[in-house]
Amino acid sequence: MVMKRQGRGPTRQNHITDLIARLGGQHAVAAGLGLSQAAVSGWAVRGFVPSHNIPRVIAFGEQLDPPVRLTPCHFFAAAPGSAESPCWVWSGLDPSRPPP
Repeated sequence: MVMKRQGRGPTRQNHITDLIARLGGQHAVAAGLGLSQAAVSGWAVRGFVPSHNIPRVIAFGEQLDPPVRLTPCHFFAAAPGSAESPCWVWSGLDPSRPPP
């Protein structure tokens, strides 16, 4: 029997942790959006950004130097069976390179 771990633990890698890293990390995103780091950490743990925050995250990415150009598709997981969301390729970001 497999038991689910309760409580806090290491954040598993997912498309949202990748997105947050590309934007400078949890602290940078939280500060840029006027949120707590815990709120942004929760996005990574849950694997999604609440829909009301998506436009704000997109705008935050545009303000970075160099800008990180995001579209709404960056906030959704890749299709089952695919290794990476095609959004990273469409936006000119190389998913095989570490975030800046």
